[in-house]
Formats: sequence, C-alpha cells, structure tokens
Amino acid sequence: MSFILLINYLFSKMSDVNCD
Repeated sequence: MSFILLINYLFSKMSDVNCD
C-alpha cells in the first residue's frame, strides 16, 4: 500500500501548488 501513500503525497503537493 506504499504506492497509495505516494499518490496521496503527490496529490497534496499538487493541491499546494494549485492553492498557490
């Protein structure tokens, strides 16, 4: 399930960039 956490991390990064 490591890939799940990785995807979640990427999504968080994208959200951060989108917010900016």
